[in-house]
Amino acid sequence: MIRGCRAWGRAADARAALAEHRAPAYVGGTKSPRRGPAMSDVEVVRNDAKERYEITVDGDIAGFAEFVFASPGRFIFPHTEIDPAYGGRGLGTTLVGEAMADMARRGDTVIPVCPFVVKYLKEHEVPGLKIEWRPRDVEVAEHAPTDEKHPGDEGVGDWRG
Repeated sequence: MIRGCRAWGRAADARAALAEHRAPAYVGGTKSPRRGPAMSDVEVVRNDAKERYEITVDGDIAGFAEFVFASPGRFIFPHTEIDPAYGGRGLGTTLVGEAMADMARRGDTVIPVCPFVVKYLKEHEVPGLKIEWRPRDVEVAEHAPTDEKHPGDEGVGDWRG
């Protein structure tokens, strides 16, 4: 089960606000056959105004991975979230993969705090990505349920350390 520090349904309007928002700054995308016979257009965009990467499915935001400026060239990734309506399709993995690849292209250092991001980086090589590991976050991630079997919130923990 995917759990997090924020419940997706905390406010009824959160889903509506998230679904209505259209993000700029294309990062990457793919056609995903995971939705059955109809192909879906999946894109990941960087939204600097909201300090997050967003994944869209057919133009609708399905989730996001937040980042926090730590210092020049260093960014903390505290939280990742996928709307339960889009859960179980591997969108969290796609989102984090594209976000990490973009950070590598920019030459930035990632400080993974979200257990989903920590687990992703432990299991996947991202060429050129600089990672600043914090032992506490790695330990938390090792015990956090971060698989994508159930839809929902993929990040847990407190990014402040």
